[in-house]
Amino acid sequence: LTLIGAGLAQFGMTEQGLQFFDRAIKIAQTHPDVNTPLMTYTQKTKALVTAKRSAEAKALLELALAHARKQGSLGYQAELLPQLGLLEETAGRRE
Repeated sequence: LTLIGAGLAQFGMTEQGLQFFDRAIKIAQTHPDVNTPLMTYTQKTKALVTAKRSAEAKALLELALAHARKQGSLGYQAELLPQLGLLEETAGRRE
């Protein structure tokens, strides 16, 4: 579902792509054996930025980062932190 959402978003069908990301997240949340879908979060964030929904993108990145920290996933943290920084810089925040 994540890859379909990313493909749709890449080809300009952002809203349809967001629906697939939401479905992937919902499925992951209903199965306790499935880890947090961090790849889905990062792809959904990109789609939200494209849709000019930066506040939602920031909230989702912060949620994904919290999950990555909880899981001890340094790779995802290393991927998420620069994305959060770029989003903040785009919004004019350079603190």
